[in-house]
This record gives sequence, structure tokens and C-alpha cells, in this order.
Amino acid sequence: MCGIVGEYLFKNNCFKQDAELMLNKIKSRGPDYSGFIIKDHIFLGHSRLSIIDLSEASNQPFEDQIAKLSMVYNGCIYNYKELRNVLITKGHIFKTSGDTEVVLKSYIEWGYECLKKFEGDFALAIWDSKNKRLFLARDRFGVKPLYFSNSNNFFRFGSTLQSVIVKKDIDLDMDPKSLHMHFSLHAVVPAPNTIFKNIKKVPPGHYLIISEDKKLSINQYWNLDSTRDFDYITDEKEAITITKDLLINSIEKRLSAADIDVGVLLSGGLDSSLIVALAKDRF
Repeated sequence: MCGIVGEYLFKNNCFKQDAELMLNKIKSRGPDYSGFIIKDHIFLGHSRLSIIDLSEASNQPFEDQIAKLSMVYNGCIYNYKELRNVLITKGHIFKTSGDTEVVLKSYIEWGYECLKKFEGDFALAIWDSKNKRLFLARDRFGVKPLYFSNSNNFFRFGSTLQSVIVKKDIDLDMDPKSLHMHFSLHAVVPAPNTIFKNIKKVPPGHYLIISEDKKLSINQYWNLDSTRDFDYITDEKEAITITKDLLINSIEKRLSAADIDVGVLLSGGLDSSLIVALAKDRF
């Protein structure tokens, strides 16, 4: 797990002390390295837990000077090796062996459509210096957190609520409906809402764009469609075979992605026990 933070000021330049203040609130998510960049009206910060490409080359914020893009990213793209090979055939040159650079090169190659090619969990932010545009995205099921607050003076985001409210300039009025959900749905408030009226979450399977004219757009790039008749499986043996193959493939992708030892959290239930049993044969 890593942590990301950032702020886009519409009128003033960013200050180092504010960046450090927000970054300190996510350092527990990434003890291996913390850094930030400031580019006039915007700052991006990242705290890293090294999982893939343990070298300093994959530290963030990660930049592409030619494309004039800067990125902070929290997550793991399990098919990054396959995407890397595709991008190399398209002429992209890599200076790292990790998934971070693959994410940014994918954005350069495919734009917003790159999200549909990622298999994994992620929350990311990319600053486009050419067009003065900030791009945020969250994985299909919202595994990685991504909070934001939008006002007339700033747009701010972070992996934690604490990083968003630390400057104490956001009205923390409670949202009664969300508070009810918090206490009645096992402490879950469905996105885009939070218990605070002025703080939101990027919805799962969505990306967000905000430009220097303060216009904010939220777009869906994926949804779960379970209504297609031609996808129905009526044969029990076929269903078992397909389910097993998909599960094994999913486990193998996760085992092969990391550059460190992989562990499994056992709850004692059937799901975690099954994952361990299948993973054991593939170590």
C-alpha cells in the first residue's frame, strides 16, 4: 500500500509547508520513500511501500519530461509486464522495470482509455502541464481509496480523509444521510459520498478531470454488466472449470507481479483457504 496527495490551487501558488503537512498524513501508508513536487499552482505527493521494482528509479512523483506529465499512483497493475511489452513495440522506451512507468506510458499512448487495459487495483493522479489539467482515476471496485474536496479556491485529493482536512480550511458539516449509512451499513458510505458534505470519493470505475477553468467532470469507464444472456453458463461442470481457471489465473498474476515475498491473510473461511491451497502449488 502507498499513499498519494495533491492540491490544485486556482489562484495562488502552492507552498512547501502545505505540501509537507499533507504528505505527513500519508507517510504511514508508505515507509520506504516520501517525496513531492510543486509546479506553481499544483503539488503532488507520494509515500511509497516498495513492492515492484525496489530501486529508486520507481520513486514518485514520477515524471515524463517529454510529455510534460507528472504522476502519483497507489496500486498494483498485475498485467503490467504484458502492457510493457506492447508499449515497447509501439516505440516507448523504459528506464524502470516497475508498473509505475507502465501506467504513465499507457496514459501517453491511450489516454483515458488506458484505464480499460489495467488489471489490478489503483488510485492515481496525473498532472498535464501542457493543458493545465488534472486527471484522477480509481480502480473498478474501489479497492484503493481516493478522497477529494472541490471549492472555488482549490481542488484537493488524498488517500486518507486526514490528508484532505489537515489544513483546517474545509467546512466539516456532517451529511445526515451518509452518517446514517455509516452506522447501518457496517461503517460503509457508498461513493461518491462521505460522512462530510464537502468531501467526496472518486467512485469506483470512474475517472475525474479538472481544468484551470475550475470545471470538474466525472466519467464512468467501467460498470458490471450481468444482464448479457450469451454469457450465461447452464452446464455445472463447465461453470466449475471456468471458475477454477479464472481463479488460478488471478492468483498467478498476483504471485508473479511482486518483487518481494508474498503472504496471504487467512480468515479461516473457504475463500482464503482456497486461495492458499491453489497458491501453494504455484510457488
